[in-house]
Amino acid sequence: MNLSDKNNMSSKMEQVPVTYDTYGRMKFHSDYHGRQKTPRTTSDEKFLIENYAKIGPEQVSFALERTIHTIMTRAYELR
Repeated sequence: MNLSDKNNMSSKMEQVPVTYDTYGRMKFHSDYHGRQKTPRTTSDEKFLIENYAKIGPEQVSFALERTIHTIMTRAYELR
């Protein structure tokens, strides 16, 4: 593979920028929220219940691959 091929590959694999809402929460990004819009599992719910207060919504969102807003909304619904 020559230098030209490498440059073409890197331009095709451009990074999608991470964006944030007005509250500073990360908006949907396919690299971090791959399970968004998929059904929640019992183990997801259990993890959310057990860890939300311990590690916070941001870390739970990364662990469950869902947006922070989705995690916070579900935590509110479960209360």
